[in-house]
Amino acid sequence: MNNYACWLNSIPGFGTRSIFKLRNRFNDIEGSDPTSFAEAMFRIPEAELSDICIDLKPGAMQLLLDARKNISVSGAAENVSRASLGFVSFDEQGFPERLREIPDPPFALYYRGRLPDDTKPSVGIVGARMASQYGKEQARRFGDFFADNNVQVISGMARGVDGIAQRAAIGADGVSFAVLGCGADICYPQENLDLYDEIPLRGGIISEYVPGTMAEARLFPMRNRIISGLSDAIILVEAKQRSGSLITCDYALDQGRDIYAIPGRISDALSYGCNHLIRQGAAIATCPDDVLEGIMGVRKTSEDRKFDIGEIKAMSLQEPEKTLFGLLCERDYCDIETLIQKSSDKLHRKLEAAEVMRCMLQLEMKELAVECAAGVYAKRH
Repeated sequence: MNNYACWLNSIPGFGTRSIFKLRNRFNDIEGSDPTSFAEAMFRIPEAELSDICIDLKPGAMQLLLDARKNISVSGAAENVSRASLGFVSFDEQGFPERLREIPDPPFALYYRGRLPDDTKPSVGIVGARMASQYGKEQARRFGDFFADNNVQVISGMARGVDGIAQRAAIGADGVSFAVLGCGADICYPQENLDLYDEIPLRGGIISEYVPGTMAEARLFPMRNRIISGLSDAIILVEAKQRSGSLITCDYALDQGRDIYAIPGRISDALSYGCNHLIRQGAAIATCPDDVLEGIMGVRKTSEDRKFDIGEIKAMSLQEPEKTLFGLLCERDYCDIETLIQKSSDKLHRKLEAAEVMRCMLQLEMKELAVECAAGVYAKRH
C-alpha cells in the first residue's frame, strides 16, 4: 500500500478529479515517475506546489497545505488497517486494468476480500430495487449462469436485482464483487448484511470512499461508473423511467462497454428502462447465452449444459403439463391466452382455460413455473 496515496485520497473536499489534475500537472512539470507523485504532494516546497496547483479550483492548494499539517500519513494508513480493508491507488500494481481505461477513473480503491481478476470476463448486472417477480427470476437466472461459466458478476449489492443476482452467483460457487456508495467497511443496505459477509469470501467489497463514509444519495451515481468500468458488459434487468441503473448504462456507453437489456411487457412501468435502451440500440438479452457469446464469442450448446433439478423433474411430466412446460422453456414468459392457444395447437385438441390454469398451478407446486404477473408465467430457474 502506498501510504502517501492513502493520505492524499483521504483529504476531505479534495476530490478525485482534483487529484488527477494535480497528478497530470506534476508529471508535466517534473517528468517524474508517477509513483512518486503522492509523496511529492506531501513533501514538495510550498512555492513549487503553488505552480503545480495553478489549474485547480480556488482553495484546493489550501486544502493540501492544511492536510500536510493536520493529517498524518501513518494515521491515514492506520485508518484503513483498523477497518480491515485493502488499499490500492491508480499508480500501483494491482489496480484494475479495466478502470485505468475509463474516462473518469477513481484515484484509489478500498476493498474487503480482493479485486476482480483482470484476466477473467466480467459482467455487471443492475436493475430495479423494487423488482417484479419476473425481474427477480431473471436476476437469479443470469447470476447463476455466469457463476457456472466462470464469469465475474459485478453489481452494487442494492436491494432488488443487484443483491439477488449476486446472491445467485455466490450460491452457485461463483465470484462476485459489490461496489458501494459508502465506505467498504459499512454494509448498505443493512438487509444485505449476510451478502456483505459472504461476498469477500469469493470476491470483494469495493469503494472509492474512505472508511467510515456513510451512504448518501449523491455518492451512488459516481459509484455506478465503477460498476460499469469493471465490467465487459452491463445487463439491465428492470428499470423505471428515472432509475439509477440507467445512469450505470450511460457510463457504460461512455466507457465503450456493451449494453444488454432484458425485454419486458410494454405495459409495465419497470420495463420502461429496458425497452427504451433496446429502442436506442442496446442488445437484447433473451437468455444469458446472448451475453456470453457477445463477450467471449462462446455459446453453450445443449451438450455442454448441465441438467438442473427442474429439468430432471420435467422428464416425468404428463400431458398437457409437459407441453405447457415446453412452451415456458421456449420463451422468457407467456400469458395464459398464448398458453391455451399454443398448447391446443401442439396437442391438436382444444384446451379449456380452467384445465390450463390447473396445470399451471401444478407446475408452480412442482417448482417448475412461476406466475410473474396476473396470468403471466415463466419457467422457474
